Amino acid sequence: MTGADFQSLSPLLILSGGATVLMLQIAFVRSVNLTATLTTLILALAALSCIYAGQIEEQRVTPLLLADHFALLFCALFCAAAAVTALLSHDYIQHHGDEPEEYFLLLTLSTLGACVLAYAVHVASFLLGLELLSVSLYALIAYPNKSILPLEAATKYLVLSGAASATALFGFALLYAVTGTLEFSTLGTRLGETTSGQPVLLAGAAMVFAGMAFKLSSPRLSQQSAASRAGMQTISKSTSWLPWNRWVILGLVEQGRSREEHPNQEVLPRQFARSNGGASIVAPLVIS
Repeated sequence: MTGADFQSLSPLLILSGGATVLMLQIAFVRSVNLTATLTTLILALAALSCIYAGQIEEQRVTPLLLADHFALLFCALFCAAAAVTALLSHDYIQHHGDEPEEYFLLLTLSTLGACVLAYAVHVASFLLGLELLSVSLYALIAYPNKSILPLEAATKYLVLSGAASATALFGFALLYAVTGTLEFSTLGTRLGETTSGQPVLLAGAAMVFAGMAFKLSSPRLSQQSAASRAGMQTISKSTSWLPWNRWVILGLVEQGRSREEHPNQEVLPRQFARSNGGASIVAPLVIS
């Protein structure tokens, strides 16, 4: 990795290093005031580092992450929102719970997962960021009040979210079996160009949609996830939308490139390509 890569990933590096510092501080010196102060400083520094990272043009860091203005904007918003949350919750957490310091560590880790989702341009980084965010939320839902309802909501979210993640992961595996790629920029294009294996495409798309619909708490699944949604943070919904927005944006970019390379072709920007029976999701359909 080059210096430009490290600069473009500075918000993620600050959050990762900050989480490590918080774990060491909690292990050796237990102090709610110190932990809250460190957390606020780490989150504020991560938000400000987005300005430093934005000095570089769009930077692709490995096939998994893309540092552009889209990622940096949402990363700054998440860090700023988490810093405000840490400030507002300090007085409450200080007088509730046996070990309130871990709350701020979980808040930092969930923010790190949200920022990874903002950078994600690959299914692997998307799932890693999503699970980092979700695992932190499992504990935050029931923290610090250990009453029956928060614990029930956390347990249900743990089980149902695990099942949803497994369903979506298997769906992505089916899409990979057909397209041979997991990158957002090429996955939609190859799905639009694929004319064989329709049952596999439909099954994969259906499983991805079902798993992500729960993550987004779709109204169709509101009865199953109502207890969990009562204790969930709003950030879990907003961050789950980011990779899909990224997929749409990259799909439009690929569509523009296709028009430049083949100006005599007709491009129909449809969400569901007829040739795949609706499995292409956001891929444009190119007809000669």
